[in-house]
Amino acid sequence: MGIVHIRRLSPGRCSVTRAAAVRGLRLRGVAASRHGGLGGGHAGGAAVDGVRGSAKSWERGMTLASWDLGRWTVSCRVSGEGTPVVLLHSGPGSASDWRGVFERFGAGYRLVAVNGFGRGQTSGWPAGDVEVDQYVELVSGLVGELGEPVHLVGHSYGGAVALRMVSTSPRLVRSLAVVEPQAYPLLADGDPRLFAEVAEVADAFASAVDDSRVEDAWRGFIDHYSGAGSWDALPHATRQRMLQSSEVAVRSWAALFTNPITTADLSQIGIPTLVIQGGRTTAPERRLCEIITARVPGARRVVVEGAGHMVPLTHPTATAETLEAHLEPLSADPARSGRS
Repeated sequence: MGIVHIRRLSPGRCSVTRAAAVRGLRLRGVAASRHGGLGGGHAGGAAVDGVRGSAKSWERGMTLASWDLGRWTVSCRVSGEGTPVVLLHSGPGSASDWRGVFERFGAGYRLVAVNGFGRGQTSGWPAGDVEVDQYVELVSGLVGELGEPVHLVGHSYGGAVALRMVSTSPRLVRSLAVVEPQAYPLLADGDPRLFAEVAEVADAFASAVDDSRVEDAWRGFIDHYSGAGSWDALPHATRQRMLQSSEVAVRSWAALFTNPITTADLSQIGIPTLVIQGGRTTAPERRLCEIITARVPGARRVVVEGAGHMVPLTHPTATAETLEAHLEPLSADPARSGRS
């Protein structure tokens, strides 16, 4: 299908893993440790869409909820009533990453932003080797508690989890929307040069954390995805939250490279699928969006002009409106969703 480019939107609307394929990826010390983590997303008090969010507005009309899944506890930020929309944040983020999208989303949906392992009150990563399927199990358990199939949305790391979940548990998901999903193993065959690039970034981050150079780790990571100087431009409180969650982020990186999803799996996805891409994103993320759009039957790609990788945080209005446009026809005609 054709690619939609968004330039300006109205402001008023409210196992056997592939880790071995990563040559030189150190990720030292992550396999045997347990880590919690602090909540808080990337944006902090940063301006988005020309306005500044506030903790007070984020709390309005929202509840903090948690579910005991037996093996783990998962905590979420929940708002609204209607068909559930489950949103998964990026690796270094938290449920708070979706604050701007929540504030701009229309009525008729129950928005459930998940705190991943080590975020909010969610359990820490399990001891031992980390795998993306552990996160899939966590989210699948949550969907079971919600009592019906959901519209699944994932950004970055969360997008990779969402793709894998649709592949392993298709009956739990009505529709799929991914924002620059970091399903990096798809690049191992599709574009080895770009795969090596992201493996180098992951290795540099893990090595710096392992050597107690955590600020260097985050500066390299944030500047890689958002441009030179982006780390230093973040509010002090945001930088401190991220520094204190460094080892959780290392484990998230490690899990990314265990995602067993293949292009053959993509071709079996049978639900409405949306791919959102930033117009100014990095080459690996752009290529992944192209691969996923080409392989998933009927997938549609929307490019948000001027956005980098952190689209939901820097362009929440565009993100909310694009998601609503994706969901609206499915709500009007449930037969169009995959699990009606």
